[in-house]
Amino acid sequence: MKLRLPWIIAIIVTLVLGGMAWLAYEAKTLEKRFASLDRKAQTERLLQISLETVNTELGRLLQPEIDRPFYEYHETYAPGLPEEKRLNNTRTSHPLAPSPLQTQTPGWIKGYFMITPDRKLNTPAQDKQILSWIKETPGLLSNMYNKAENPSAPVVIPGETPPRPTNSIGTISITEQFETDPYIPVVASLPHGSFFAWWYKNNLIFMRGIRTTHGYYTQGFIVEKQTLEKLLLPLVDKHLPKPALNAEHTLGAGNINRLPITLAPGPEIILPDMTARTRALNSAILSIYLIPGIAAVLVIGLLIFYSRLVRRRDDFVSTITHELRTPLTSITLYAEMLEHNMVPDSKKHEYYTSLYKESTRLSRLVENVLAFSKLTRGKLRGRQDCDTGENIFNQVVDKIRPRLEEAGFTVSLAIAPQARILPIRTDIISLEQILGNLADNAIKYGKGNEKPAIQITVQLLPRRVLIRFRDNGPGIAFETRRTLFTAFSRSAKANAGKQPGIGLGLTLSRDIAKSIGGDLSLESSSLTGACFILTIPA
Repeated sequence: MKLRLPWIIAIIVTLVLGGMAWLAYEAKTLEKRFASLDRKAQTERLLQISLETVNTELGRLLQPEIDRPFYEYHETYAPGLPEEKRLNNTRTSHPLAPSPLQTQTPGWIKGYFMITPDRKLNTPAQDKQILSWIKETPGLLSNMYNKAENPSAPVVIPGETPPRPTNSIGTISITEQFETDPYIPVVASLPHGSFFAWWYKNNLIFMRGIRTTHGYYTQGFIVEKQTLEKLLLPLVDKHLPKPALNAEHTLGAGNINRLPITLAPGPEIILPDMTARTRALNSAILSIYLIPGIAAVLVIGLLIFYSRLVRRRDDFVSTITHELRTPLTSITLYAEMLEHNMVPDSKKHEYYTSLYKESTRLSRLVENVLAFSKLTRGKLRGRQDCDTGENIFNQVVDKIRPRLEEAGFTVSLAIAPQARILPIRTDIISLEQILGNLADNAIKYGKGNEKPAIQITVQLLPRRVLIRFRDNGPGIAFETRRTLFTAFSRSAKANAGKQPGIGLGLTLSRDIAKSIGGDLSLESSSLTGACFILTIPA
């Protein structure tokens, strides 16, 4: 077991740590998956909320332009004529009014434009700046002409290939016959067409076709992407971190207001409950580590305890075998010599004395082992002898005095006056066994003293009787005191000196003291001796 225990512990620790690492990895992986799904769902929810906000705001901005009358795209119009005849009727006698767009252009629109049936470009206010920009932007005007004739025509940007696709919106027929006489009033067909939009670089071009008796007019306005971002993104940045508008060239379910614009959520969205969730996960992972860790510690502790128990059992068997063999060998040898008349008559008394001592020693050893066995099984119960303190302690000391004096010790007993006359109910045999074990220890370790002595004092305390057992031996080493009352533990000095005994005396004495309601402890120890305190109920 000693050789295999480290390997068993290493295997258990490896398995436990490996299992905990695997569980933690799976928990982290699962949490990441859930977090990804939650983040995706949260992103979609916030994006939907933001899209509704942006759609509402953009719809509010575009609605006046959708409702704007077609004739306001011309520099002047005749407000006194029916609506379909108001477009640039130069030969009318009705007074002309300037277009409101000359003075009331919305700030978010870069400019308005109109393409006449004869492919002339003008603006309501004859804004030379927007006209110059359109004409000077490479490819823009030609794309506007193409879109005027065919809204589905691809956008061709110089230097880019292939052309950007657009949605199929319908083609304006150019095979119809229209009036060519400029002096005949222009009459528009109502209602006019709807706006469609397309991107040219970072500019969103809105266009609609107006069918008249003289051909198709194309009207529209231009909005810069940067302007749209300034108008729309501040409305949603409380929901989305760093949102962005993306220019698209096809229409889809996620487009804003059915325009070629999409809203991008920006960087990864941080869920508001992620901190609490992460804390909960860390607590779960800690539990994953803690529970198997505690189990592993308990298993390892049990293994160590078992190994120590086995070692103590082996030590006990070895010690008890040795302690039993020694007196048995002496008894067998002396008995055999006496049986065969190998001992002179003058020596027989000495041999009989030796036989008696060894048998007595053997009897005490067996008695201690049996008593310890009963105590560990909880079967030992103290008797109840009742007598005065003087009678009880004189009887107990008289029982152990002979073997102490035989070993060269002087024994003194001092009983306090109050304790002498006090009736005490206790187990006299248990007291004899406790003090006898203390006396045996004093004899074993105090032989080298020139004048070995034992002092026993009895004092009366409230509801307690205190007995001090003091010797003048070598004392107890400091490092030994921690295991002094541990079964089968012996001091290094005892082991080195091959002192007899199995390491049960003090353990057994303390257990017996507790079984009769008292306790045994070491009060002090020095180079001049050790002092034990035994307390019993008064």
